[in-house]
Amino acid sequence: GAADGAARKAARLEEAVSGAEERCRSLQALLQEARAEAAARRDAVAAAESKCREGQEAAAAACADARSLETRLRGAVEETEAAAAAAAASLAEREASRHAAA
Repeated sequence: GAADGAARKAARLEEAVSGAEERCRSLQALLQEARAEAAARRDAVAAAESKCREGQEAAAAACADARSLETRLRGAVEETEAAAAAAAASLAEREASRHAAA
């Protein structure tokens, strides 16, 4: 009787141990999956940060180009206004000398 009871107890313990081992393996698998996912997310974040930096650099370059274009345009406008003023003065001078001649 006692031997039977001990054998049954041993069998139950063995079952419990085997169940615990199985749960442990499944938890380890889950942990590995979670680690892989975390690594993938880290890579994705790093890629996004790198793209963001590239975007910021491109935006800074575009701003610099725009400022340089604005400077060139302002210079061209000033030259055009000076030329127009000179032409108007020259025209006025010719008008005046024509009136004087007439």
